[in-house]
Amino acid sequence: VGSKAGAGDVAAAEDIASKHIDSSSQHSDVLTVTAKSSRVAVKVKEEADHIVVRTDGLDGIFEDFDAYRMNASGRHGVALVISNTKFSKDSGLENLEEKDKELLVKAFKHLSYETVLLENLTEREIKNAVQLVMGKDVPRVGELAKFSACVHQEDDSFILAISSHGKIGGMLCGVDHKPRERGGLISKDDVIQEMNCSLLKGKPKILFIQACRGTESSDPVKFDKAPLQDFLVQHSSYEGKLSFINRESLLSKRSGVYVRTLADTLAKMYESTDLLGMLTVVSKIVQEKKKFRYEDKKVKQCPEAEDNLRYKVFFTYRH
Repeated sequence: VGSKAGAGDVAAAEDIASKHIDSSSQHSDVLTVTAKSSRVAVKVKEEADHIVVRTDGLDGIFEDFDAYRMNASGRHGVALVISNTKFSKDSGLENLEEKDKELLVKAFKHLSYETVLLENLTEREIKNAVQLVMGKDVPRVGELAKFSACVHQEDDSFILAISSHGKIGGMLCGVDHKPRERGGLISKDDVIQEMNCSLLKGKPKILFIQACRGTESSDPVKFDKAPLQDFLVQHSSYEGKLSFINRESLLSKRSGVYVRTLADTLAKMYESTDLLGMLTVVSKIVQEKKKFRYEDKKVKQCPEAEDNLRYKVFFTYRH
């Protein structure tokens, strides 16, 4: 995983995960994180461009971490959720489950983000949506006509979540994708560039992507990190690999395995654990779920994170 978390961080997060994973839930679509941690994050010091947060460690020893300065109460910023579920017949892509958007919106609202949901965007509209939230003057047509949220100077962070089909090479599909013409695709790197707003300089910019990254189901491969500072990206799978939907659930509850695990983990652990620690838990839970059947083979799914954050991200802490 392309992450800067040290061995101690990973071990601590995995220990937390072992205390939170309900073994019965690994074979169903119920909550995968079952109880809140007793750990508490407390701000103990102010530095020039960050703070120091203390948590009571799992062995009773206090641990201090350099952390981004986040609003301890009230609005953190904007969370933009882009959910593409309905694709044209020309695309050759099947329609996706509707549940992902509900899980993501609920999770980010719970974290005190002003959450905006946009659905079924073309490649151009995906780019324009990110530009709009960054305060750029672009056309507000179609789904974008209802868009009003934008980042502010006082915001401490920004979240973007995209649920769609994807292709190898970090390409995400707009609903206008036509394979024969190679149109309707936007790259993950282009999205990141649009997120690199001056109002968010020095602040965490977080991107969650629920999408396939190819058609393979074998062992994962590595890829390069995002080149910009203060970014964290987590993909639902490795480059070249598939992402799966839990089709054993009731139709009304079907969702991406990654999205449901992410939403559940954020809801249960945000008060006590930093973001990278929570994403380690997400990766662990997804990897330990039962194998998925694909083309008469049983395969696994493994999320991957790219991280060049300078500090820890705690969504809440006590003064």
